[in-house]
Amino acid sequence: MSVSTSVVKSMLQLTNYFGSNFTPKTETISSLAELWERHGSMIASMMSCDTREFGTADKFYEVIFRKIATTSLSFMTDSLEPKLAASGDSLEICKFYALFLEYMRKDHSGMLTRALEQASSENRVDTAVLLDMFLFFDNVYSESTADDWWACLRRDDEDQEASSGFRTPKRNNYSLTSLQTPTATARRLRTASSTARRSPIAEAVDSPTMKFMRSERELKQSKARIFGLEQMLGDLEDDKTKLSAENRTLKLSNSDLKSDIAKLKGIAEEAQFRAEELSCDLEAKKDEVHNILQQLNESRMTLRSEQRSLEEADIKKENLTAKLKTVTEDNGKLMKQARELRDLNDYEFARFRQQEQELTETLRATQDQMADLQEQLTGVEKIRASLKSENESLSASVEELSVASLRNKQDADNSKTMLSEELARFEETVDKLRQEKLEALSMANSRIDALRLEHSEREKMMKSTNARLQADLDEERNEKKRLMNLWNELNEKSLNVDKAVHKSNEEFQSMGSCLQNAKRQIEQLEVACKSKDDIIKFQEEQNKRAANLIKNEKAIRDQASAQFAEKLAILKNSLAEKENETVTLKENFASVVMKHKAELEEKELFLQSRVDLIQRLEHEVADLREKESAEIKKSTWMGERIKIFQQAPMRGSRIRCGSPDSLPDFLADNGPTITEEELRAQLATFPRKSIAPSVDDNEFDKGTPIGFKSNMYDGRESICSLDFFDRSSLQRSSMRSESIQLASPSSAGEFKQPFTPSGVTKERVGVLTARNEKVKPHLKCSYASEVGSTNSPSADEENIKKSKKKNRRDSIFSAFSSKKQ
Repeated sequence: MSVSTSVVKSMLQLTNYFGSNFTPKTETISSLAELWERHGSMIASMMSCDTREFGTADKFYEVIFRKIATTSLSFMTDSLEPKLAASGDSLEICKFYALFLEYMRKDHSGMLTRALEQASSENRVDTAVLLDMFLFFDNVYSESTADDWWACLRRDDEDQEASSGFRTPKRNNYSLTSLQTPTATARRLRTASSTARRSPIAEAVDSPTMKFMRSERELKQSKARIFGLEQMLGDLEDDKTKLSAENRTLKLSNSDLKSDIAKLKGIAEEAQFRAEELSCDLEAKKDEVHNILQQLNESRMTLRSEQRSLEEADIKKENLTAKLKTVTEDNGKLMKQARELRDLNDYEFARFRQQEQELTETLRATQDQMADLQEQLTGVEKIRASLKSENESLSASVEELSVASLRNKQDADNSKTMLSEELARFEETVDKLRQEKLEALSMANSRIDALRLEHSEREKMMKSTNARLQADLDEERNEKKRLMNLWNELNEKSLNVDKAVHKSNEEFQSMGSCLQNAKRQIEQLEVACKSKDDIIKFQEEQNKRAANLIKNEKAIRDQASAQFAEKLAILKNSLAEKENETVTLKENFASVVMKHKAELEEKELFLQSRVDLIQRLEHEVADLREKESAEIKKSTWMGERIKIFQQAPMRGSRIRCGSPDSLPDFLADNGPTITEEELRAQLATFPRKSIAPSVDDNEFDKGTPIGFKSNMYDGRESICSLDFFDRSSLQRSSMRSESIQLASPSSAGEFKQPFTPSGVTKERVGVLTARNEKVKPHLKCSYASEVGSTNSPSADEENIKKSKKKNRRDSIFSAFSSKKQ
């Protein structure tokens, strides 16, 4: 059957109404297949779902299914099919929407009621169909069955006819006589509504007196039944009070056991929590050991990297020493060149002196020609002024060159001092780094990075200083070349001056000044050579210091490596100790875990014993209930037997008494051989013992009422029969107050109070041993049972059967038989 069109229409109208009033507004839908796509987020928000954005129909219907399964409508979810609903099945979609409306009716009834009232007032929703659906749901709740709860959604016959089109049915050609209503019989049978077992003929034949007598007889029977039932009710109420008292005691014991179980559960939970804490501690110790091993490996790696960096520093130092050697070689070459220049200057000075002597001779020769050359003096003076200007420029250039050379020397000295300071600073930083790394291995990475950066910067600085020194050397070489060029130019100019002097005598003084300037320049060059010699000596001393520093650094490095080896050995020893500690901790933890496991097993065994005790108590309660039913039967039988003994005369009882313990039967057979006073005196000598049973503690049927088939043989009819009562000392000690006893004359006609042992005491044990020494018990298990020791060998029936049997005690009738004989 398909879905009703009216239901689909009303659902579409209602969901479109919800969509128009929802914020943000949603689009209207024309079929229920578009419900998840356009109104899915609205329905999810109205049902307070966690997921409100759906990409597929499967996800939407799965989320709605899970939400409904968590509500009170979960018993209806067995018939939902999310996959069919996602595929577009209209019946499954209507099921989901119907449960959605039912959820809204239960959890958001106010909102749904306002929406339906407003929609019905605006004629936008056909609410009659929805109200019928809600009424159908109420009927489902009242019937407490969820079978076919979606029957209200199916199309009925009228909907089928309406969907197929209305049409007039065809007329049938039935005759009116064939449509007569059937009638009942002329007279109903009397047994149609009667519950009597007698036949209606017997009821008709009976006379009124017979009916009256029958009613009287039934009244007497009912009264007797009522009286018996009232007595039974009284006995049952007594039994009920006793059972209720026992039930209360059992409940108290059960509550105590539950409290013990709760305490044991708390202890077990604490033990489990302690075990978890110990496991967490072990994990933490493992993590610490792992971290220590990682730190050790990292320290080894850092030490290796430091060794590599030190080796690289050694290589760089060797390179620097090689560069210093090259610098010293260059300085030697420069010194050699300076010596050559000095020799050349000496040679030129000697040549100038020779020329001076020659010029003096020429001056003497030319003094006579001075007058003639006065006219040419003005021109020579001009030439002299120009030469003076040139000499001044040359002297300035020489001074500048000397200043530049001094500046270069100072720069070289500064660079060398900077290098030495940087080397000293580097060595100090290396020592500090070594100490810091040996003191704190955790800061190795950061310090290594800093050292690398500093080392790279220092390499850059050393490279820049080397490049600057190389540039200075190149500049000095260029300056040397320029000086050589200047010297060559000076030589050329001196030659030109010589030519001019040879040409004119007036140029002698100018040449003398030029010679003086040349002497000054030579002196300056000598001073420069001396300064260069000093610089070379200083560089040699610095080289020696550098060699000494390198030696000291090697010694310090060897000492540091030895210290590092010692500390590494100490760390290895500490690591071995830590590993031993971890092994001991693991062993201790394993022992603690085993101990706790044993404790937990003991606690579980204790709990299992408690559970077994509870089950045993439950079984005992069931046994008590069975005893109650048995007691009811016994009470009925005892009532009947008591009535028989009360109503029957002594002789009738004598006829029924077949037990050898029956005193009236014995006296009737043998006659009164002794008087009553003698009999009472004899009875007084014997201890009083109860022979009545404890009906409440006996769980076997000992007889049945008259009229029922007995479960014993016919000879056991006496209430005083020995076979009727269990000769157990425990049952004798727990007899009811209504039990009958053979008593002494002082206690004749009174009931013996039941013995309820309050526990085994020293006095009680003494009393029992004294009694059993005088009169030994019939059963070996009686003493152990009465004392309460169930572990005694006499408490086991198998031991009793296998052991040697005792002679039966003499009964009370032995005295009579001995007197008779």
